[in-house]
Amino acid sequence: MLPPSWRQLQASSLRSPETEPVLDCHPAPRPKYCGMKLTKNIGMLLLAIYLILDGLLGFGLNLGPFVFLLYIVALAAGIFILIGK
Repeated sequence: MLPPSWRQLQASSLRSPETEPVLDCHPAPRPKYCGMKLTKNIGMLLLAIYLILDGLLGFGLNLGPFVFLLYIVALAAGIFILIGK
């Protein structure tokens, strides 16, 4: 007697109850997108503001006499990062 062909083995293994595919008609709902999350770390937030302003200065943003605010933001960001807030 000849051994069963590959197709017969494959067909019989697909029809067994253990390998029966499970069809899920109701997939799990996706979580709603709530937008971008801002960091709660004040130091990192100030650092982000400093980097954005510094980058805009490179593109020609003129803050005039208020450019010292950039240095205050950088100083505050460094302090808050060091103390861990």
